[in-house]
Amino acid sequence: MIAVAASSRTLRQTPRFIYKPVTTHFFTNLMKKLIIISLNVVLLIFLQSCATFNENFNNQIKLNELNLSELDGRYEIVPSESQMILKNSKKEVKNYSDFYSKINKVTIENNITIDSLKKYYFQLSTMSDKTIKISYFENNQIIKEQVLPTKLKNDGYLYVRTNKQNIRGVPFIVGGIDIVKSRMTLDNDQNLIFDQSEYSGGALFLIIFKGSSNYNYRYKFKEVH
Repeated sequence: MIAVAASSRTLRQTPRFIYKPVTTHFFTNLMKKLIIISLNVVLLIFLQSCATFNENFNNQIKLNELNLSELDGRYEIVPSESQMILKNSKKEVKNYSDFYSKINKVTIENNITIDSLKKYYFQLSTMSDKTIKISYFENNQIIKEQVLPTKLKNDGYLYVRTNKQNIRGVPFIVGGIDIVKSRMTLDNDQNLIFDQSEYSGGALFLIIFKGSSNYNYRYKFKEVH
């Protein structure tokens, strides 16, 4: 009977929880992390405005909701013309990389393999002013497809909302960031005009490096009839 009574008391025992007070050290570390995250967010928003497009780029056909569907069509996968603007100087540049690698900023190993004996092109289909579908063809067979978010702005360009950001180290504490923006329109001959703005900058303890740069590129992709 004694053994049974002892067992009953054991079952009725309330579990004991060990309370560990939150230390000042925990709050200090938490505040440091929040400050770093907040600074990075603010600086990232600031740097988004640094990756701007040069005003020297002319928009021959300003896109709007009524003519946006004119973008729909097939285009050569490699640009026929390429321009680069650094500050106020414009020059022609040779560039043989394809549209897929440009809009996705992928590495060579993840790119489309081009066979010189085959025919390649891509097709744009505007699903709305917020979405565009891109199909890539090899000898008239689809090899890749993607749907990307877009935004039609008042300047007459359709912006592709896949801004690429590459963070190096701890941005603007010890490190930097690379930002790429993309947009598209048409010229008077219904060729696709594709612009990219690339910003690369860094800082040491919030002091922005003098060598930060903003490159602008314009590519023309001929329409395929």
